[in-house]
Amino acid sequence: MTQPTNDASEASSPILPITGLPTTQLGDGLSTTVQGYGAMSLSDAYGAIDDEQAEQTLRHALDRGITYIDTANIYGDGRSERT
Repeated sequence: MTQPTNDASEASSPILPITGLPTTQLGDGLSTTVQGYGAMSLSDAYGAIDDEQAEQTLRHALDRGITYIDTANIYGDGRSERT
């Protein structure tokens, strides 16, 4: 793993705000934030969840500059990926 940087020019998406979050470059050349968002909570794995609230939560993470979203098709039978 490469050392994290604070270089905002390495953000993986130009539409996200520049937040100064540390980033790292992946082996394929993509860059992502070191801190991610665990999307299992977007499914009903921890109990009932409202779709609108789940989307707002994800948007909040994106608005803060998070570009690493940890999700899998088994989270809520694909629900977190659909959100």
